[in-house]
Amino acid sequence: EMEEGEKKLKHCVYFMAGHCRDGINCPNYHGLELDYEFFENLSEDSEEAQFLASLEMPSTVRAHSAARALGRIDIDSGDKIILSPKVLMVCEIKEYPYPMAFKLENGRTGRLVHAGALEFTAPAEDLAFLPHWMMEQLQANDGDPVSFEHVVLPKGRFVRLQPVSSAWLGIPYDQRMAMMEFQLRNFQTLTEGTKVTLTYELNRYTLKVLQCKPAKGISILNSDLTTDIVEPADFSRFVSVQSSLYLLSLPPSL
Repeated sequence: EMEEGEKKLKHCVYFMAGHCRDGINCPNYHGLELDYEFFENLSEDSEEAQFLASLEMPSTVRAHSAARALGRIDIDSGDKIILSPKVLMVCEIKEYPYPMAFKLENGRTGRLVHAGALEFTAPAEDLAFLPHWMMEQLQANDGDPVSFEHVVLPKGRFVRLQPVSSAWLGIPYDQRMAMMEFQLRNFQTLTEGTKVTLTYELNRYTLKVLQCKPAKGISILNSDLTTDIVEPADFSRFVSVQSSLYLLSLPPSL
């Protein structure tokens, strides 16, 4: 633990997972130690300053399914990924805003997705561990290179979703809003063309993200998100479907 008055701030590599909400002064001794007094006193011409200025985010990462590589099936219910400590260091030095968001794109297939950060514990700077659904979205195999960059996404105002199956209609209408508000807390971003999977009474329901506003990729943290649920993809015209337009109030990241 840090001594009182100590100048070093420990930036927790697990902070998005709830160890410490701002990523600083984590009581668990596993953070990156950045001596900001040392940084502030650096001469611009010094080798150290030039080295820090030269640090860049990896432009490509090797994507792996966290479930297969680490047994981490817990992250499959959201959009957060596991990155290396170097990514956190670069974000801190360049003063990127929190919460950090990233874009991953498979150049071979043209598929892309946005993601938040869960942990910074990957053992190599070019490794990224992704939810299994994200690997499928990118059409990437374990170890495939995907382009990677930090992005600042606009706050979402509107999203249109389409259930893949009409089994969605089996969820009582008055319970859908509460269920979506609760489970979308696992997501920091939404991207057009992707899918989200929600669980109700042990059953899983997949919904396509058809449209996002004001951009194709949005942040949904701390937002009032108008959500339009259109008829399921396998909808039968002989079944009457109640209109589903909700205003979801989503909190900041946990």
